[in-house]
Amino acid sequence: MDASHLLRRPELFRLLVETMNEGLGVRNAEGEIIYVNEPFCRLLGHRREEILGRQVEDFTQGESRDLLQEEFESRRQVLSSTYELELRRKDGQLMSTIISAMALHDEKDGQFLGSFAVITDITRRRQAEEELRRSEERFRLIFEQGPIGITVVDLDRRYCQVNPEVCRMLGYRRDELVGQRPWEFTLPEDRHIDEELAQQIFRGEIPYYQVEKRFQRKDGSILWGRLTATALKDRAGRPIYGIGLIEDSTARRRAEERLQHEALHDALTGLPNRTLFMDRLRHSLNRQTRHVDGQRPAVLFIDLDRFKVINDSLGHLVGDELLIEAGHRLRASVRPGDTLARLGGDEFAVLLEDIVEPGPAVRVAERVQRALAAPFLLQGREVYSSASIGIALSHRDTEQPQDLLRDADTAMYRAKAQGRASYAIFDARMHAQVVAQLRLETELRRAIEEDQLEVVYQPVVELASGGIVGYEALVRWLHPERGTLLPGEFIQTAEESGLIFPLGERVLQLACVQLAKWQRHRALPEPLFVSVNLSGRQLLQGNVVASITHCLHEHGLEGRHLMVEVTEKGLMAESEPTSTALDLLLQAGVRLALDDFGSGHSSLGLLQSFPFEQVKLDRWFVHGLGREKGAEELVAGLLALCRWRDMTTVAEGVENGLQAKHLKQLGCRLAQGNFFSPPLSAAAVGAQVEFPGEL
Repeated sequence: MDASHLLRRPELFRLLVETMNEGLGVRNAEGEIIYVNEPFCRLLGHRREEILGRQVEDFTQGESRDLLQEEFESRRQVLSSTYELELRRKDGQLMSTIISAMALHDEKDGQFLGSFAVITDITRRRQAEEELRRSEERFRLIFEQGPIGITVVDLDRRYCQVNPEVCRMLGYRRDELVGQRPWEFTLPEDRHIDEELAQQIFRGEIPYYQVEKRFQRKDGSILWGRLTATALKDRAGRPIYGIGLIEDSTARRRAEERLQHEALHDALTGLPNRTLFMDRLRHSLNRQTRHVDGQRPAVLFIDLDRFKVINDSLGHLVGDELLIEAGHRLRASVRPGDTLARLGGDEFAVLLEDIVEPGPAVRVAERVQRALAAPFLLQGREVYSSASIGIALSHRDTEQPQDLLRDADTAMYRAKAQGRASYAIFDARMHAQVVAQLRLETELRRAIEEDQLEVVYQPVVELASGGIVGYEALVRWLHPERGTLLPGEFIQTAEESGLIFPLGERVLQLACVQLAKWQRHRALPEPLFVSVNLSGRQLLQGNVVASITHCLHEHGLEGRHLMVEVTEKGLMAESEPTSTALDLLLQAGVRLALDDFGSGHSSLGLLQSFPFEQVKLDRWFVHGLGREKGAEELVAGLLALCRWRDMTTVAEGVENGLQAKHLKQLGCRLAQGNFFSPPLSAAAVGAQVEFPGEL
């Protein structure tokens, strides 16, 4: 039995069409559906009886209906055709299909009987194709309009495609890039960054890599780019293309560099700051250990003299201009390879590399001083400044940069103590002195807190009668280990550390308490006074006048009972604010004395500028009386000057009768010194004036 015979058997034909995967439908010459198989029913979601007798157009809409009618009419002339058609299912969903239709004709007379069609559901395929199309469209949009550069390279690592953003980044046209290798547009210094990584990508050793490197644009400028690269592989896992994503990171890198610069440089002068200076000094010290020829770093610590005076008197804007101009001059004074930094305030530092002996450092210091000696023209006025410079050379044991900077700082203070506008080279003794100074400061702070201070009183006598007219209150430090310390051993430390304020307050309180006790017991005859010393820093303190007047009021004292002594040095530091403070003390009735007269270069001017009642002649003049030629004439001239200003002269440091005799003959009215009496305790003063009872 052959196959054609089998197919002519109805039961076999029905079995075939009912079990096939595709839907099958038969229409008569009028277009009515006269037969459908079960798959056809499943495709449309209808039962067979809901389909038979209807037109196929009933299951289409719009253009699909028009197409179906055209195709059916063409069956009369065209035997078969294949076309796509959208059918509407029973649930309303549209289904994409491929229709393969064939005409049915009578075998005898060729009359058109109708058609049959095989219907294949291609909805999923169409959806996949549409998704692929959309995906390709998205990729095309991303590739063409994306905000980052996209490159495609072949296995020879040549650009075969680049997007417009890459062209914009690099400044080239697409045709100028395609066919070229990426390294040709990479800065030569950065080509090594990803050469090996790119090879590993194509060998399949790594899935991707990300680097940041510099690209050279067509105009020669530099573009920082963050490159992410991977490989596109075939189904066998073999690389066929390389894909690169380039993000322009130039703005971010510049911002990072700007932030780093700001973090490591001084905002005012643009010089390296302390952080960067210390980092370079640390690296220099590390290199020192590898040198065998004795080369080592050195540090110059530079402090501008009188900067605070200029800044406070002329204003911070002028002070800033001074610092900026000083930075320019310093930069021109150091060697090209040296590091100049501003550490803060008016302090600068220079790091000198590869120094064998102090000579080069000294020459740099001298150039700096010459550069700063010229006047500064600031806001239309000439301002003069200078610098105190400390020089420190590292040694084999120097490990920490802060140690070398500390040594240079210590030497700078020695230079400033030498009279400013000078330099000093650090030696080990300086460090020992600083350590001792720090220890003394700590102990002095504890002495104030633990009441280790005592006030003693040295009489001021009238030379003509020998009577006592007052007492100078002098502080003594009862050190638990070193015994009694005189002011010369700790006052300078108190000044430098700021302890002079609580120390001066303590001395004033003790003196006023004792003076009040003496007055209550009528131990001191009127108009006897007690004098206390004030430093220039105390006078500049805003509340010193209020503190003195409060202390007097607290203990029931009048201003005339207190004599305030101020040294020439304290007055010359800041004349205007000091003058205001002295005027307020005079208004409160406090008496004023100029201490150590003649020890400074502005002594005569001070007599003219300030309303002193007493002038205390420096002990240096008294020491020469009866021993040095011309001493009497010099003292006589000073006494005459004070009398002309109607000021009483007190000779300090009288140690013998010969000095007292000469002073009396020269007309000096008052004197004090060990010849008359050493400083006395409060109890001894009470016994001296024979007051009743213990105070």
